[in-house]
Amino acid sequence: MGIRKRQIIAWAAVLVVVGSVIAYRAYTLMKQREQFSEGREKWDREQYPIFSKILAAQTDWSNSKVTVFKLDPGDKGSKQWWKPRNDGRYFHSWKIVARKQVSTDVGEALYQLLEDPETYGQYGSNCFWPGFGVRIANGEDVIDYLICLDCDWRYLYFRATRIEGRPLSEQGEAALLKFYNRFFAG
Repeated sequence: MGIRKRQIIAWAAVLVVVGSVIAYRAYTLMKQREQFSEGREKWDREQYPIFSKILAAQTDWSNSKVTVFKLDPGDKGSKQWWKPRNDGRYFHSWKIVARKQVSTDVGEALYQLLEDPETYGQYGSNCFWPGFGVRIANGEDVIDYLICLDCDWRYLYFRATRIEGRPLSEQGEAALLKFYNRFFAG
């Protein structure tokens, strides 16, 4: 067998191996996305006790106090920004630039938006620099939402404990941006 023929066979073998690796990786990514989507559709928040407490805490809006925060995403507050820091100048370790108390009607509309499944998508960016915060306090039950409208993520806290993080959909981001601009225009 000539050298040229051996080279062609070697390159063909390399192409078969590379093609197999690419096909396998594409197949595993597709399966992961399917499992992720199925899991999101099947996931029912009411089956977890903490969410029952959160939902129960928001049945009586007459006692709720709703505050919105404009945060400085560039100032993490300390070198250990992942440790909660809520000393009045910080909202979950993010420096507060402005805060406003809003009416319970506006707070309830914002809460409904934040709990609407259509507000959320499947993918967000791999960063989190929040500029928007929402606190709904009803007695000792405090629900906090930390929102990044740049990378489309929302974190939920209940009584200062982080419960979940979810990526925003395009329509969810647009609706939350309208609320943000309504509170902090300019």
